[in-house]
Amino acid sequence: MNCDVCGTPCVNGVAPWHFVCPECGTEQSTLAILINDANASKRIDETRRAEGLAAVRAEGYRTILDALAALPGVRHGKLLEVGCAHGWFLSAAAPRFDHATGIEPDDAVRTRPALPNVDVRAGFFPAAVRADETFDVIVFNDVFEHIPDTASIARAIAAHLAPGGVALISLPVAGGFLYRISRTLAAAGFAEPFKRLWQVGYPSPHLYYFSQRGLARLFANAGLTLARTSALPTLKTRGLWQRIRYGERSLPMAAVSYAAAFALAPVLGMLPPDTAAFFFRRAATASHE
Repeated sequence: MNCDVCGTPCVNGVAPWHFVCPECGTEQSTLAILINDANASKRIDETRRAEGLAAVRAEGYRTILDALAALPGVRHGKLLEVGCAHGWFLSAAAPRFDHATGIEPDDAVRTRPALPNVDVRAGFFPAAVRADETFDVIVFNDVFEHIPDTASIARAIAAHLAPGGVALISLPVAGGFLYRISRTLAAAGFAEPFKRLWQVGYPSPHLYYFSQRGLARLFANAGLTLARTSALPTLKTRGLWQRIRYGERSLPMAAVSYAAAFALAPVLGMLPPDTAAFFFRRAATASHE
């Protein structure tokens, strides 16, 4: 397997499906995407998932939107969110934009917020947008790492950004403290935390864990410049049990994971973040064809 970012041959990682680029640090998997597969979808309790993620997502969205507003010259006209799922981010962003559009391929989670300036489309990016359609802000929240062929997606993002527009990519990162611990444990034979972070067996597992330099290189190849990064919260004690329980079928293992995560939560802010938001900008006069 060659690295999707720089083309360097990858080396074997800590699982048969896991590969690492020695040049740019990008980590890739050969896991299968099973969106809308009835059997795979049964693995996720969406009610528990929503309860478990509500607190950390709400804080993360505030951080993202405030950081976006602080960038000079950002236009608050049209926003596109790719992989909008339940519509949580669309609901948070809609008051700040003239119009917000969401795209979601998964029938099980696609929800349109009841707001007059929001619409939601079924399908995948970029097929679900018109060839001549542009947006001031394009957002991928915990989505970009699940999409195959990210090089072509980065080029499509650049093509659908208005001049001066911003691509906002929030996702887990390979340099995060919890991720590095899980990778070390997997190398020692205890693979469950690592598999959980990659979402092995889920309808849409991770295909990538990017390093910052790898992600910046990917978007630079598409003509976009990294303008800012912001660390995002990884764990909140509120909703933590529900978050762990929806992804862990074993009650004893869920209890162990909860105890460990609860103990770590107060100090994670002092450690390398496991999730971050990256803001990539299209030049005001650039041409993308």
